[in-house]
Amino acid sequence: LALSGEDEPPPQNASGLAFIEHRLGAAQGFTRYQAAFSLPPGEQNLEFRGVDNLGNTEAANTLSVFVDTAAPRTELIISGGKQYTQDGRTYASADTGFGFSALDPEVNVAASGVRETLHSVDGSAYAVFRSSFSLSEGSHTLAFQSRDNVGNLEILQSTAIWVDAIAPISAFHIGEPLFISSTGVRHVSPVTPVTFTAQDSLSNGAGSGAERIEIGVDGGAFAAYSSTLTFAEGRHVVRFRAVDRVGNIESENTLELDSDASAPITAFVPGEALLSLGGKDYAPGGLLYSLSSQDPVMQGVASGVRETRYRIDGVLLQEFTAAFGLGEGIRRVEFQSGDNVGNAELLKSATVHVDATPPLTALDIG
Repeated sequence: LALSGEDEPPPQNASGLAFIEHRLGAAQGFTRYQAAFSLPPGEQNLEFRGVDNLGNTEAANTLSVFVDTAAPRTELIISGGKQYTQDGRTYASADTGFGFSALDPEVNVAASGVRETLHSVDGSAYAVFRSSFSLSEGSHTLAFQSRDNVGNLEILQSTAIWVDAIAPISAFHIGEPLFISSTGVRHVSPVTPVTFTAQDSLSNGAGSGAERIEIGVDGGAFAAYSSTLTFAEGRHVVRFRAVDRVGNIESENTLELDSDASAPITAFVPGEALLSLGGKDYAPGGLLYSLSSQDPVMQGVASGVRETRYRIDGVLLQEFTAAFGLGEGIRRVEFQSGDNVGNAELLKSATVHVDATPPLTALDIG
């Protein structure tokens, strides 16, 4: 502030201005004005007056001044959408709005008020903030500062935001036993473990991470997936999807499974009907025998016969591939089949008395 003055009577009567004096408030004494000066922050009442060369003293003038030396303070405002913070990173959904709120702090009741807030996105030219805005997928740097009505400029602030606009991707994993038919049907058994995993896209380094996987089984509502699943015998449809930490939801996926809990059924098939006498089955030498097996359809599913095995008279089991014969004597044939998901039939057996020796006849003459 600078002070100036003149002796007001007509020039021929004016003795001239000798000096100007001033003070801050009535509690202080007047001090001679020497040069321009500044005032401390806050509300100030400046009194000043002139004195001419004859000692005539002007009535004191008073100037009330609010001295504002404090810059505004600006806060980033995040609204709408969903956000997640981890390890100092703030992730936001694509529908999140960004804006600023600025306040000019009072210092000794002096505050000139915020004139404008300036902001820049990713190094762009600074612009005056007027309304909330959104950001595209990826990492962004927001720089901002405010200026008050007397030119005090806030120290530049900046913050990083990671906008995640892409839903996570989920996947299923089917353990053993598992059989996929030529038509693509997935066959499992009631002990086959089925699990689900999810990964959030790292597009532009902005993946917030998968928060949960949701599943719906056989028409049921979606619920949070928590542990390995198994399925009772029958046909099953599993809907599944993943949700990330800022609320992006994956499009629904479908997994269809046929769970088979029933073992095949095998029949012992002689080449011709056996002779049953006294509870025993007799067959001639040279007769061939086959094994016929099928996997029964239960609850609409059957994974199919994988193999049939047999053994004769207690030797090692071997795979049945073609009709076989039996040597003369009492023969015990044991057999069983297994399906494509590990259901094994209990061992069955058939006993055949093979008679390859013709009878002997004699002529008796009396």
